[in-house]
Amino acid sequence: GRKEEIPFDKEILPGQSATFNIKGLTGQDTALSIVYKRDGRECGHEQHIVSRSFPEICKTKGKVAVCETEQCYRIRAADAVFCLNKDTFSFDKLIYKGKNYLSDQPSLFYNPFCPVPAFVPNIYRYKIDNDKTANEEWIKYGYNMMWNRVTAHEIREYGDCCEITVESLFSPPKLSLEFTHKFKYLIYSDGSMKVQCRLNRKSKNLPFLPRYGILMNLNETLFDTVYWNGLGPNENYPDFRECAVIGEYEKSIREMFYEYAY
Repeated sequence: GRKEEIPFDKEILPGQSATFNIKGLTGQDTALSIVYKRDGRECGHEQHIVSRSFPEICKTKGKVAVCETEQCYRIRAADAVFCLNKDTFSFDKLIYKGKNYLSDQPSLFYNPFCPVPAFVPNIYRYKIDNDKTANEEWIKYGYNMMWNRVTAHEIREYGDCCEITVESLFSPPKLSLEFTHKFKYLIYSDGSMKVQCRLNRKSKNLPFLPRYGILMNLNETLFDTVYWNGLGPNENYPDFRECAVIGEYEKSIREMFYEYAY
């Protein structure tokens, strides 16, 4: 994303306030960082998210082509091909310039018997020391073995965009319905894809969620570096969240793993 630096050299004394105008610099969900310095050295910082209410507008040119085979829907946009499985309504392949960016190998975390499609909702994580009691509740309610069963789907074509909606039941086997889930995929003519997801609770008195996100298993032969826009540059659990700042960061995959002693 675009970065702008606004110098503010006026000294602010205790009990005083100051204002500055950032009109025209903010986009959608802009991170505003304020750095405090004394004698040229940083002595503190804070960060605020400035949200905008208007929606994003797709300005891509070209068309999105959708064709149907016996096993899947193939959505082609520029140099990208998205293969949507007709049984699971998740993506078996994400192909860009002839290379499949999804792994064809099983996942030890999600399913040791078959590859992980994109995308799969997930609420479980490996427990840490502080989770000993909570993890017993998570397992009691089946958070570690959730099933995602599709109940409805819809594909709409808009020329330069394809919209795919997938609704499902998200619960463990042999227990009452705990959640419903909804995916919305927007595939644009330039080959980009926007993913929106929503988890809805259907049962009362459920324990708090270990996490909520989506899974996909990437082709490890194509990647060795992680780039992200978000909190960083290091881990930022709630008990030391204040040291993290939203920004753009880069690390090798090996650097993303920390060998804790348990």
